[in-house]
Amino acid sequence: MSPAVNIRTQLVANGQNWQTTVTGVAPSYGYVRSWPVVEGRFFTQAETDDTAKVAVLGQTVVQQLFPNVDPVGQNVLVKGIPFTVIGTLSAKGQSSAGQDQDDTVLIPYTSALQRLTGGTTISELMVSAVDGAHIDSAQNEITALLEQRHRIVAGQPDDFSVRNLADIAQAASATASILGLLLAAVAAVSLLVGGIGHHETKSCWSRSPSARVRSACASPWARAPRRSCASFLIEAVVLSTAVAQSA
Repeated sequence: MSPAVNIRTQLVANGQNWQTTVTGVAPSYGYVRSWPVVEGRFFTQAETDDTAKVAVLGQTVVQQLFPNVDPVGQNVLVKGIPFTVIGTLSAKGQSSAGQDQDDTVLIPYTSALQRLTGGTTISELMVSAVDGAHIDSAQNEITALLEQRHRIVAGQPDDFSVRNLADIAQAASATASILGLLLAAVAAVSLLVGGIGHHETKSCWSRSPSARVRSACASPWARAPRRSCASFLIEAVVLSTAVAQSA
């Protein structure tokens, strides 16, 4: 389990500046998020207890502030307060919502509260189950514990929310599948309309005097509209099927 205190602010270091999200967390955060350090180290419980001014950088922040310099051991100004970089996180990429997860800086949550926000309460907790089979039971236990601590009477609505990231990921996957099917439908309709329009153009052109002369001289001209329509219908079916399968 790890608390999280999120602060959107400007960073200054190495003659560069970058706006990012600074998140105050516990030393267990790397385990909860399955997010290892690739250089340096994570901060310890002793540093958290001492509200130490130490920071771990995501890869996007590293690229923006230290493009040609080893960031470990360097100082980063967060709201004018110098934090020493003690490690860098592995690249994680975009989230299911399209957000850059590497655009972040991690500091002890005690440092975030005391040195940056002046707050005394935690608004978010991150918890990891032992495995996927225990996610629902862990969620139920957390909900029951919070209801007890918040003294919520049975039948009354909770004053907190517990989000299951597995459900969020499943919903994102379902949305992507629906968008894929819509794309396939749009491709099929576009090709079909294009085929009909091409067929009508050919039909009108074949009724002109010059076209009738060509049609009399060469029989393939008379069969061109039918072949064009059939070819576009085949293309529509093949491409829409391919798009649907890829989605």
